[in-house]
Amino acid sequence: MKLSCVGDFKVGQNISGFYLCKEKYLKKTRLGDSYIDLILQDVTGKVRAKVWNHANHFSNKFTKDHVVAVKGSIVEFNNSYEINIDSINAIRDRSYINYGYSNKLIIGDEPKDLKKNKKYIESRIKRIPGLYSKILTRIYNLYNSKIEKVPFDNEVFFIRGGLFRYTYCLLNIYDSISVYYKDIDSDKLVTCIMIMNIGYIDYYNDDLFTVSEKAKELNLNILGINLLSKVLVNYKSITDEDRDFLKECILFDKNRYDKNISFAKHLISLGKINNV
Repeated sequence: MKLSCVGDFKVGQNISGFYLCKEKYLKKTRLGDSYIDLILQDVTGKVRAKVWNHANHFSNKFTKDHVVAVKGSIVEFNNSYEINIDSINAIRDRSYINYGYSNKLIIGDEPKDLKKNKKYIESRIKRIPGLYSKILTRIYNLYNSKIEKVPFDNEVFFIRGGLFRYTYCLLNIYDSISVYYKDIDSDKLVTCIMIMNIGYIDYYNDDLFTVSEKAKELNLNILGINLLSKVLVNYKSITDEDRDFLKECILFDKNRYDKNISFAKHLISLGKINNV
């Protein structure tokens, strides 16, 4: 069976493929008929999809965050592609391997320069003086096996090692403009960049794309705060000011964060502009 990737879709095409269900909503038409509205994703991109027929029947076969086997056809709606789904079912065992399923269809391979990214991040941690360097080193050592692999949840960085790659790219954006921002505390800003997304360590299961049970109960920020709290237990002498700063790097509380955290948010915006 030839499998269809999101990036190769064409209007009028009949498709069969495997996709990660990122969003799922059971809705009603204006006439009161049920349908399912979905966002599906594979390694090549995201696409909206709808199940118009037998919606209640198919809704029982999968949930959000399942990998699903889909058959349908591609239509155009609001200048974008959509899948009109004829059948959909969750992959619950290894039987779909016989039909061509592989995790590589969902999540991309790690970037070729991941080792370079890792080396750069480690060097930046060492350049930060004192307590923050020790805390970051402990985090990156404790969760080394996961933090190097987890993806970052956007289309560009939904790959193995995506979080590392995203962090590296933000640091490079800062390096390119830092000369113009003398009032920014470089050490605090770099610390913020490196710590703000650590919740991803507990967000995904070992397959790196299905959402963990912890993440179904707690949002990404709380997962990050919980990880940070476990690490900070080892630093009895940490001040309340430092503790609050590190937590705010994760929470991004707009009513509290200092100018360094504000600038980190500015870098994120620049990253979006530059497709980072």
